[in-house]
Amino acid sequence: MIVKTKIDHLLKTIVQTFVLGLSLANPTYAATIDISGGRELCDAEQEVCLRGSVTWNKNDRLIEISGQLVSPAPAPGTMTFNFHGETGAGESVIHATDIKLRAVGREILDKKIIPPYSSETRWELTSIRFTHDDK
Repeated sequence: MIVKTKIDHLLKTIVQTFVLGLSLANPTYAATIDISGGRELCDAEQEVCLRGSVTWNKNDRLIEISGQLVSPAPAPGTMTFNFHGETGAGESVIHATDIKLRAVGREILDKKIIPPYSSETRWELTSIRFTHDDK
């Protein structure tokens, strides 16, 4: 019984050391947060949907939108991602970013943005809007 307890303690220590090593070796490991909720991301009318992710890397102050449209956009237009954040001081802030869509195939989206607030801001994706380009 004493041997099993010592082995369990040793394994626990090894796992804790490994996790700590990952955090120290790559500081973004613990600081990258998926703010898309791991779901398919669509505008309110479901005209365009993105299969991918929206992540917030607080070390680099970077929001990254990446993935591929589920189907081609119905027309050329703009996909707007709206974010809400709360700063470390408790202040409520908003930010939006646009991605132009050409309506050609299942487009791949890859956009990185640095929002205009501190790395202490906690961001969430609040909505996505698609607007058709005027002709």
